Amino acid sequence: MKFVIEDYTDESMDAIVAATDLGLEAVSLMAAKKMAENMIDSPTIQVGEGGWRRQVGKVVHSFPGDFPFRQTGNLARSITNGRIGDREWAAGTTPGYHPEGVPYGFILEKGTKDGTIKPRPWLWASIKPQKRRLKKEFERVFHRGMEFATR
Repeated sequence: MKFVIEDYTDESMDAIVAATDLGLEAVSLMAAKKMAENMIDSPTIQVGEGGWRRQVGKVVHSFPGDFPFRQTGNLARSITNGRIGDREWAAGTTPGYHPEGVPYGFILEKGTKDGTIKPRPWLWASIKPQKRRLKKEFERVFHRGMEFATR
């Protein structure tokens, strides 16, 4: 993306900052949605003639390297986006969502040091394939913000 600044007034610089924030917010929201979307419900089992339902009581784990299965939904519900600094936005889990946060989110992403739990990446695995789409979304929202600000 190329953007040429010809007007250095405070008003123009404020418009650039506002458009950048809009773009970053849009991209972080898009990334957060993709992270939650990639977590699928744990497998279902057949119950007699009645059909299918989620397995209750016995935890079914995803395979190492795959996106984690949704067991309780706490991790997926804790994924959010928001401003973390001046022109900085982030997407990920919110420790305040759950009383203990979601400490297993990091364990799922990286696995344990001793290797007893293998990684089931969900954060970076959700973002990496979306890099081009995220960049295009940022550019689209940024340009729309600049068009609005310069009217």
